[in-house]
Amino acid sequence: MFRHPFVGKSLTEKIIAHQRVPAPPLTASRSDVPDWVEKLYQRMLAKNPAQRPQFMGDLVAQLERSTSPSWWQKLLTALGWK
Repeated sequence: MFRHPFVGKSLTEKIIAHQRVPAPPLTASRSDVPDWVEKLYQRMLAKNPAQRPQFMGDLVAQLERSTSPSWWQKLLTALGWK
């Protein structure tokens, strides 16, 4: 189930939280999240755009460095793509 990382009672509060509040760690709701996934997630949600991956290729390269072929197979199977 998807849970938005930024909460608020109103849309305005959510927008302000998105702009100012650091994203909560994934491990707060999923203890099985690998450290490299947490770091990548935090980079992707960085407030400073210069700290985020600038290109999809950067993101793919990080995923390829951090995962094994079996991890990709499990992901594709879970998504129903293989």
